[in-house]
This record gives sequence, C-alpha cells and structure tokens, in this order.
Amino acid sequence: MEDKNLTRAQAYKGARSTLLTLVILTAVNVVLLKLGIDLSFFVADDAITVSAYLASYGYYGSPLLGLGYALAPLALMLACYFLSARQSKWLLAACAICVIDVVRLAYYSFSLLKTGSLIASLIAQVLITGYLIYGYVCAVRYYQETGEEITEIKL
Repeated sequence: MEDKNLTRAQAYKGARSTLLTLVILTAVNVVLLKLGIDLSFFVADDAITVSAYLASYGYYGSPLLGLGYALAPLALMLACYFLSARQSKWLLAACAICVIDVVRLAYYSFSLLKTGSLIASLIAQVLITGYLIYGYVCAVRYYQETGEEITEIKL
C-alpha cells in the first residue's frame, strides 16, 4: 500500500513538473515570437503562441487586448502550478485550461489556417493534458486511501 501511495505522489509531482515545463517553454516561445526569431519549442502550448502571433497582427482589434488574451491562460497555468503545491484541485484547474487550449488550437489549425498544420502540436497538447489528468487522479486516489492531501512537503 505504501508503494502505491509513493508512486501516486511521484506521478502527481511529475504532473506538476510537466505543467511548469509547459509554462516555461510557452513563455519562451512567446518571447522568441515577439523578438522575431523563427524558432520555437515543439512541446509548448501552441494555442497561446498562435494567439500572441495573431495579436501582433491586430487580429483581436487592439494588440494589447490580443496579448492579454494570449497570456492570460499562461498566467493562470503558472498560478495553478504554485497553488497545486498545497491543494491538488489546482492541478485540475490547470487541466481545464489545457482542455480549453486544445479546443482553441484545433480551431486555429482547422478553421483559421485551414491546413491542419498544427496537428502534431495538437496531439502533443492532448498527451500533456492527459498526463496532467493522470496526476490529478493519482492525487485523488492518494487522498482516498490516506485521508491526506498530497502537498509538495510530503513529496
């Protein structure tokens, strides 16, 4: 039983690390885009990167509004990362944000670009979202068996 709980705690920690990596790589992609450098990380939230790209061309009307629309999910995911150190429900909130971004990425890929060129990024984002959901499920099972919330201190 102790081994299962240790494995679940490690899976939760891994999901949190994945979330932080996603946030960092996405932020780097947005900065590279704004600097005009034609380089990006594949495993990043491309819905945010595409939103920042569209914002730079005035797609949302005001460039400031578009940049806010692009960066708001990034800021929320970073907040979820820090808050999930104390309560696992914040990892579920990050999962919800990722699901919304998967839908946005599918919209950008098939409706706006009409090419499906972001399909590999879409698959990667679905896999990342699935891993975050797995981490949350492990945290819930840990709580059901021990009656304690997984926290960063216990990991």
